[in-house]
Amino acid sequence: MKLKKKMLLFFIVATIIPFTCMTLFAYTQYVRIMNNHVASIADNQFANLSQTVQDSYRSIRQTVSFLTFYSTDGNSILATLRELKAAEGAPSDFDMYQASQNIKTMCQSVVYNQRNLRGIYVFTQDRSVFGHSRNSNGGISSDYDPMEDEWYQETLARNGGAYISPTGVYPMFREDAECFFIAHLIRDVDRRFDPLGVIVLAYSPEMFDLSQENALADMTLITLTNASDQAVMYTNEDEVDIVPTERNSRAEEIFQTPFALQMAVDYDSLAYEYNKTLAGIIVSAIVCLGCALLFLLQFTRSFINPVEELSARMTQKQGTPEDSRAGYENRRDEIGILYRQYYHMMKEINESIRTEYQNKLIILDSQMKALEARINSHFLFNTLESINSMAELAEQEQISTMSLALGHMFRYAIKTESELVTIREELDHVRDYMTIQRIRCDDRFQFIQDVPEELMCQKMLKLVFQPIVENSLSHGLEYGNSGDRIALSARLVDGQIHISISDNGKGILQEKMESLNRQLQEEATFTELGHRKKESIGLKNIQTRIELYYGKGYGLTIGSRQGEGTRIEIRVPVFPGSGED
Repeated sequence: MKLKKKMLLFFIVATIIPFTCMTLFAYTQYVRIMNNHVASIADNQFANLSQTVQDSYRSIRQTVSFLTFYSTDGNSILATLRELKAAEGAPSDFDMYQASQNIKTMCQSVVYNQRNLRGIYVFTQDRSVFGHSRNSNGGISSDYDPMEDEWYQETLARNGGAYISPTGVYPMFREDAECFFIAHLIRDVDRRFDPLGVIVLAYSPEMFDLSQENALADMTLITLTNASDQAVMYTNEDEVDIVPTERNSRAEEIFQTPFALQMAVDYDSLAYEYNKTLAGIIVSAIVCLGCALLFLLQFTRSFINPVEELSARMTQKQGTPEDSRAGYENRRDEIGILYRQYYHMMKEINESIRTEYQNKLIILDSQMKALEARINSHFLFNTLESINSMAELAEQEQISTMSLALGHMFRYAIKTESELVTIREELDHVRDYMTIQRIRCDDRFQFIQDVPEELMCQKMLKLVFQPIVENSLSHGLEYGNSGDRIALSARLVDGQIHISISDNGKGILQEKMESLNRQLQEEATFTELGHRKKESIGLKNIQTRIELYYGKGYGLTIGSRQGEGTRIEIRVPVFPGSGED
């Protein structure tokens, strides 16, 4: 199956089908959540309104109880009215003045602590009126007699129950403004509940103003009525245009109050914002699906087509890299990398084909040279053996010793079984070299060796000691003319072998030391394979070989003082398993 068809099938299975299912699921879930949420909002709205009415009515009852019974000095309204009634004959003017002041003091503090309370008035059995009004022009009309009014008779008939008037303008109040009032009979609880008077609390209509609690101002019709006479205490029917129906209405009497609350909610308007969101979900789903299709087309054009074209070109059995160019190699993304790498690979393949025969010829030439070198080395060893035999016959001990040591050195140098040798073998190679140099220099120097026996079998790179000893002999001691001692010691420190080669020669100049340290710190690199440079036996060559074989952190450290000698430290790791014969 073509890659495009696979991508289209994958897109349908992995994107369109799950996306459609998720959209349908989200739609049904959102509709369910929306309906539940709308109903929950209406329920919470009704509960909040009911709670507000309960709190307001509870505040009124607490105010009545407070005024009737509470006192800090024994002069409560109940106590004051009781004293007036208990007086023999008609109360004196002083008694009436004292009672008026006591009641006014209590009412004054309560009125100013409640914003919607306009006035508090007490009507006694002998038609006396006490109290206090918030406004200076308020109060009870001087010629008003409540005895014959319906509200007064109903208050008495309730025998302790509260009477709540409808909202309106009442002539008994001098303040010509809408209000409603609460009337409550005051009875002497200590004397067979004898009636002492009636307390009246006049409130502004804002006391039961539910507009502040109406979170759905233009979607909710609210009507608060007195359950006993259906008098309207609050309504916002002039502000909204909602027709109550059985579906959108709810009416209940408010617990522990004489009020009933009716609420009608415009569910269509309430759900309108949710419907917009629902439509947005559907439109978003369609747009996302369209964008996904456009993305698939763009993805096919930008990625699938170049991959298919590259695949077709790679299956061609003939052609050159130039024939494979399709204009995508200048892209900076992975497609461009693939095309550039493909062109590069084609060039390398063609170059490999051209150089394959040359490489075969070079390998054959190298094999021939290796065979020739082996033949030449055998010839050299045989010649040195012949010289040694002739020197022994002629009793020339020095010639015999030098030829034998030189043979050992050549055999060790071309040893190819492994790059690793034991420290014992390295020391033997150094001793062969020192044997030859002592004969040359008439024993003008000495070689001191201090290597523990347990380190003799440790493995290390070969041809490390001898070039350093040679440098000490030629540059430090100047073959016995500037010093007479070369010392080699080895120790095992923290899992590493520390080897020290020192001399008591002339030392190294400061400038030369800085140059050597810079060379040793340079990055180790490979030279041309099969070639040797003149300076390959130097310290840098040894440092490079150690770093390339063991890694960074190992190698040489040089310390020297002019006129006192030079000391070279060599650090190499301990190979696991070495140290055993």
